[in-house]
Amino acid sequence: MTIEGTMNPNGSHPDTTFIGVGGPDIRAWRSGLPPNLVDLMVNAMAAPKTAIRATVTDVLLTGRNHTSLDGIIRALAVRRGDSIAQFDRAAAKTRLEKIRWIESVSIGIGASHQVTVDIIERTPFALWRHRGALFLIDRGGAVITGQDLARFAGLPRVVGDDAPAHAGELRLPGFGAAKA
Repeated sequence: MTIEGTMNPNGSHPDTTFIGVGGPDIRAWRSGLPPNLVDLMVNAMAAPKTAIRATVTDVLLTGRNHTSLDGIIRALAVRRGDSIAQFDRAAAKTRLEKIRWIESVSIGIGASHQVTVDIIERTPFALWRHRGALFLIDRGGAVITGQDLARFAGLPRVVGDDAPAHAGELRLPGFGAAKA
């Protein structure tokens, strides 16, 4: 990559030319600019190269209790050693939010290039019987899963096409009053 230009704002420094050459060697030539300004220009041009070489040092996941770890790893699509610059946090967040167990997620990148993933899972509230099948739902009526429901056998059951939409109105012992 080569960047060339002549800086001549209102006739000052008419012979100031800067040239940036890609790779590890970036130089400013024939510059009438103060040395600190040249350094700023060189550092600004070099910064993206440093970011491209920065790699993920670790992935820290918090908040997972029920969500499949394999599903999270596939949706996150980043591993130790991957380029930080190529990691698309927004796309990873969108993919993670499609997992039914996940209510919300935030993804950050720390100074040490550690990717942090904080998820909030849906809270199981009831089992919904619909067309002969059982589904786990949260208080808001979101269907969480239809698999491995034995561990949720103690939850109340609701029946009817519109039952999930109204499940949160139920006042159940141990679940507190319905939220408005």
